[in-house]
Amino acid sequence: MKANRIIALFTFLMGLSLQAQGPELSADSIVTFLFKMIDKAPPAIPNNATSCNLAAKINQEEISLGFVMGMSPIGKMDYGLIASDMLFNHHSYQYIGSYDRGEFDSLHDKSLSAYAESNGFIAFVSNFAGKNMADLNPEEEKELRGHYDYMKRKLSNKASLWDPFFSGKIGSCSFDTKLFRTVKEFKFPNVTFEYSIEFTSKECPCIPEGDATEIKNAFFTISCTSVESVLTDRQGPLGDPINPRIDIISEECCSAKKEEENYSARNDANDDIVAFAFDYDWAGDGFSITVGGGPTIGDESDFFGFSYSGDLGYLHKVSDRFQIGATAGYTRYTGKETDFGFETEGESFIPIKAKASYGLSNAFGVEAGLGYAISASEGGDGGLIYSAGPFWRPLKAVLIALNYVNISFGEGSLGALMLSGRFSLSKK
Repeated sequence: MKANRIIALFTFLMGLSLQAQGPELSADSIVTFLFKMIDKAPPAIPNNATSCNLAAKINQEEISLGFVMGMSPIGKMDYGLIASDMLFNHHSYQYIGSYDRGEFDSLHDKSLSAYAESNGFIAFVSNFAGKNMADLNPEEEKELRGHYDYMKRKLSNKASLWDPFFSGKIGSCSFDTKLFRTVKEFKFPNVTFEYSIEFTSKECPCIPEGDATEIKNAFFTISCTSVESVLTDRQGPLGDPINPRIDIISEECCSAKKEEENYSARNDANDDIVAFAFDYDWAGDGFSITVGGGPTIGDESDFFGFSYSGDLGYLHKVSDRFQIGATAGYTRYTGKETDFGFETEGESFIPIKAKASYGLSNAFGVEAGLGYAISASEGGDGGLIYSAGPFWRPLKAVLIALNYVNISFGEGSLGALMLSGRFSLSKK
């Protein structure tokens, strides 16, 4: 065991007392298993080059845990008595509790064994109650059906068997911690589980203020692909975790957030325009305006010079990185003096496009659009318009994009390389 382990256990027990047979089990068994996974897992790898060093704190087991059982007793919630949830903790059943347990230590064990050996409800009734379906009255069949369906939900492959909450703490940062235990295989009394424990930061006050080693926000998981145990009234310990791992999904240090706030404050004092931009964001749904320009390229560059455009757009957030929406605006391809001795007049269009944007990081991404450009020139032709290119977001509300834009009509097309700036109109 690593020397820096800090384990704090506090168990809250409310509700009904345990009425099933067999010894109650201590809550610290799950916590011990958690640290066993940390011990045996490869060291956690930082999500990014942050100074709060969450990975090192996990690897050194600087985690305090509180085990909150809610309305259920430890013995039932820890390893087993899963099937007894309706059998022993409720008194409304007048038939199931009267069955003969036979060679088993308890009716709990008999029901688990009957379920494991049955390929359906009819077989379960025969194995557990020792009766045929025709021998059951409606109320007895209803009790057995409810009991069977409950075990089916809890013990089927990939069923989430148990998900109580822990409370966790690393430094001054508190975590909501949830454990998922999935049944991979059950052959009474042996059971194979898959474990996954999620840690999500809840309250991180950054004490002392500005300490770069403290965590502001974090999300990580500790998991294993399988572990063997038994599921009876008389429990055995969890075995060794197979393929344990630690995954740090995201982390943010107190100093990083503080620096961002300081930067915004400096801009409030020194540059009202830039500070105003920090009141807007691309984080969700919203409108934006775009203006840009660039040279005409391709076969038509002999006849058209500079191109410029402006549009109003709306984007809808599909995920943290992906947005879809639409734009409508005005685009002008200016005329020029050609090498053939005449001057062209230029062409104007009203493009309407569907648009998609994908962020590769907080600062960079790619976007593309497809639609139709309506001619705004007398006697002109409209055509299919498409655009694509990368973008850079230097500020939260400002985006700079470099797009190739093409309008195809008749037997020709107009292409341009557009450098544009976009400003979000949506408040944070």
